[in-house]
Amino acid sequence: MAKMKVIQISILRTGLVVVIGKSSQDIYKLVELKENKKVKDFLHKQLGDYTYPEDADGFVTLSNKNEPLLIFIKEKKSKLELLGVLVHEINHTVEYFADIMDFQEEKEFKAYLSQQIFTDIADGVL
Repeated sequence: MAKMKVIQISILRTGLVVVIGKSSQDIYKLVELKENKKVKDFLHKQLGDYTYPEDADGFVTLSNKNEPLLIFIKEKKSKLELLGVLVHEINHTVEYFADIMDFQEEKEFKAYLSQQIFTDIADGVL
C-alpha cells in the first residue's frame, strides 16, 4: 500500500514530500485524497503539470530552483533493497541541498542532514 509523509527539515526551514509506492502513479493518487490537498497545492505551485518518471526504483524531484521537493521510492519485496534505494535517494537529496547552500565540502553537514532525513522518513513511513 502506498504511503506519503511530509517531513520538515528544520535546519533548512523547508519540507520534503516522501512517497513509497508501487509506481510513480501512486503520487498522483495520494495527492488527490482530500487530506492531502495542501501537498497537492504545494507540488502544483512548485512544479505545475509535472510528469513523474515511470520505471525508476526511486527519484528526487526538484523545483525550478533545484531544491528537492519530493522523494519517491518504489516498493520492494525485500526491506533491505528498499532501504538501499532510500539511502541512494537521500544521498542525492543531500547533495542537492549542499549545492544550494554552498556546503559541498561540509561533510558533517551532509552526514547530519542524511541522518535527519532518514530518521524522519523511517519514523512512520517504513
